[in-house]
Amino acid sequence: HRVLRKGPGEALAVVVFGGQGRGDDLDQLNTPFGVAVGLDGSVYVTDCQNHRVLCKRPGEALPKVFLGGKGRGDDLQSVDDPGGVSVGPDGAVYVADCGNDRVLRKQPNEALAEVVL
Repeated sequence: HRVLRKGPGEALAVVVFGGQGRGDDLDQLNTPFGVAVGLDGSVYVTDCQNHRVLCKRPGEALPKVFLGGKGRGDDLQSVDDPGGVSVGPDGAVYVADCGNDRVLRKQPNEALAEVVL
């Protein structure tokens, strides 16, 4: 229930997300699945069983909820069992919302996502 980062030449990996056991606090994950890195260095992780996508920007100690986090849902602020995540060249974040059979697109500065597939 953690995401690690290990760079070339580094002897040890560093915890980027989670590491405090299974749970739904910001320093915990419950089945992390997808990871993506934006052009600005922001790291996104899908936290499948917590039905949320977290974002950690460079220099931040804890991530913030980027999408979801209020249990299962199918509105444009919610996800249900999110899977893969990627960041497009324009900075938009794409999330495979597996439980809702859709792909969402959300800009980092927007409140709502949009269904793209």
